[in-house]
Amino acid sequence: MSPDYVGGMPTGMPMTVAALIRTGREAAGLSQAELARRTKVGRSVICKLELSRRLASGRSLVALAQALDLDAGALLAQAVEEGLVRMGH
Repeated sequence: MSPDYVGGMPTGMPMTVAALIRTGREAAGLSQAELARRTKVGRSVICKLELSRRLASGRSLVALAQALDLDAGALLAQAVEEGLVRMGH
């Protein structure tokens, strides 16, 4: 069952970055490998993000948000709140 989306973000309870990426990827019908190819973000990075076991650059999060038709600003804000954004290069 896919979530209802409003403004590019699932509605209802706040979701973690991991859940947003996984749910968005599944809703788009993409495998982790296909999402990696489209975004140039490593498949292992996507896998670890979906498990909340990896920090990500802002650039990677924006690329994922764009590919999944998510609100990039909201995804970045949630990642900052969760401490998942890697600062620097």
